[in-house]
Amino acid sequence: MSAGEAKARVRAAELLAPKMSPAGEMVPPRYPVVAAAQASGEVSWDRIDLVTKALVDWEKLLPVDGNNVTVETLAEAEELLAGQARVFGGRQLGQVIDRIAGWLVPDGMLDDRAAQDAVRELEVRPIRRGMHKGMYRVEGRLTGDAGAKALAMLDPLAKPQPVVDESGRVVERDHRDRGQRMHDALEEALDRSLRAGELPAHGGTPATLILIAGEDEFVAGTGAGVTETGDVLPMEGGARSVG
Repeated sequence: MSAGEAKARVRAAELLAPKMSPAGEMVPPRYPVVAAAQASGEVSWDRIDLVTKALVDWEKLLPVDGNNVTVETLAEAEELLAGQARVFGGRQLGQVIDRIAGWLVPDGMLDDRAAQDAVRELEVRPIRRGMHKGMYRVEGRLTGDAGAKALAMLDPLAKPQPVVDESGRVVERDHRDRGQRMHDALEEALDRSLRAGELPAHGGTPATLILIAGEDEFVAGTGAGVTETGDVLPMEGGARSVG
């Protein structure tokens, strides 16, 4: 199976498999209707993943006032999604999820900081396989305030930076696309934060990136450095920039 399907199965197992309690009693699945649909073999793992992600997201809104998310409406949503997932997949199932979300949170989250706080998340994880091995994947959702701050910080750093001569005439334009410039802006912002030395201590010492590399390789700027977490950073433009 593909890596994506394997991850989807692991995520679903946490939510759909019965568990043993500390007292030795069997605890039913978190989403029993979806679990039954999966067990029947009528719903593929990619559809199960879409459905469970939506249910987990909506469940986070239970403590938040001003929406239609209750234990009862979540149960209705689960039953509806389990049925629709037997028929639809991909974009069509996504449209069903969007319509249910519109019913549960009819006013959206534009001015609802409590709701935004409930579903905020950010994950930065290394890519361990495939052509992008050695890079990191960033996924998540920012609150309105955090997103505005991020853009206010990154947009100025992400402006095109063409090469100009002494008279100010453009000699070579900036060939980076918007995504590449935003990435480089984030890296620049992180470098500035690290140089400022204002990060909180970690284990009694300032936050530090530790690299292990041979002296000759470091001086020559060739080869790679290895972080204490086992990730490999190339010397050119990587390990040397944070050394």
